Amino acid sequence: MPRYGIVIDLRRCVGCRTCELACRQAFATPLPRARLAVQDLGPAHTSAGLTRTFHARQCVHCAQPACVTVCPVAPRDLVVTGADGNKTIIQARATWKEPATGIVRIDPDRCIGCGACVDACPYEARFLLERPNGGRRADGCDLCWQRLANGDPPVCVEACLTDARLFGDLDTPTSAAGRLAAAGGLVLEPPDAPTGPAVWYIGRKQDLELLRRAATPASRPIPPMRRRLLSMLVR
Repeated sequence: MPRYGIVIDLRRCVGCRTCELACRQAFATPLPRARLAVQDLGPAHTSAGLTRTFHARQCVHCAQPACVTVCPVAPRDLVVTGADGNKTIIQARATWKEPATGIVRIDPDRCIGCGACVDACPYEARFLLERPNGGRRADGCDLCWQRLANGDPPVCVEACLTDARLFGDLDTPTSAAGRLAAAGGLVLEPPDAPTGPAVWYIGRKQDLELLRRAATPASRPIPPMRRRLLSMLVR
């Protein structure tokens, strides 16, 4: 079964932010919110010398996503199509994970805008948007699943000027992303609760060391009491 993800080659990334701008334009995300935000790290000293690198803050489509487990919206039957074309029924809340691709998605029609998933994400990759007719809804990177359905890569991957972002099935060695992931790289996970990210980084030792030091989530957040109470009430 595919596990879609992105491998970011820090040897190629120049921090131009074209991926960020393309994403913002594609989804009309209002400032200061962003589905994808490139952060400048350094210059800083590492054990391998002075370096400067970049961190792409986005949803990493965890194997064990906290946002899915804390969503208080009652689950309902959802028909999904597998990689083999067969249809199955799963139980899905407003935030759910596609079993056939590993993509974490948000149902904007069912999201109640409580912010529980925003609080629970250790990557600070989710945010709330105001609805045009009032209320709020959660938003975040969904790997451009609608583009994938049409055979196109995520817009950030297509826009990258240096081919630093590679998309594909991380578990398939024949894909570019899978080949690089199999060769070894860095994933950023809270030390107290491994999440199994589908965004990998490869690059020089000093770049990976700085990224690990500056961008590893300290711990998995504990949602505020009001979120936990809401979760118990709505379920």
